[in-house]
Amino acid sequence: MATLGRDLRMSRAARAIGIFLISAVVAQIGPHALAQDADLPAPVKAALDERETYCTSEKKPLKLGANAIRKLDLSGEGHVDYILDDSAVSCEDEFGWCGSGGCSAAIFMQTANGYTKVFDDLGGGLKITRRGKGYMVVISQRGGASARLVFDNGCAVNLAKGKSRSCKAEE
Repeated sequence: MATLGRDLRMSRAARAIGIFLISAVVAQIGPHALAQDADLPAPVKAALDERETYCTSEKKPLKLGANAIRKLDLSGEGHVDYILDDSAVSCEDEFGWCGSGGCSAAIFMQTANGYTKVFDDLGGGLKITRRGKGYMVVISQRGGASARLVFDNGCAVNLAKGKSRSCKAEE
């Protein structure tokens, strides 16, 4: 009986070591490699590739935090939309896509023609709250201003700028 108890404890220890090793391997490959397998739309993949190219030029791996890419139905119309939050993107342990104006955030909405970037700007953080069937995204910006975005029919509507609409990729 004592042998069985010792074997069971060793089995638990081996399992714990195995989980630790798998976690370490995932951390080394980086979440970007895992995110690529998640069938991201082409514009979102292109934005990630741009960040990865920058990190590679700095000889550091791209790392995506838990909220780097968020999938939400922003408008409540039954489409999956994406938010790329660069405050959760880094080149190893250095923020590669942030600067004195804050970190950029990009929003990609699904339209009849595929995915379109409807917002791309600097900010000091995102606050996402439920609004009706969809969401409101508030992005703090320089000088105390905020972009207050709601979403409708493939467009971002900025309530802070007199309901200005952005329905296509910003050039």
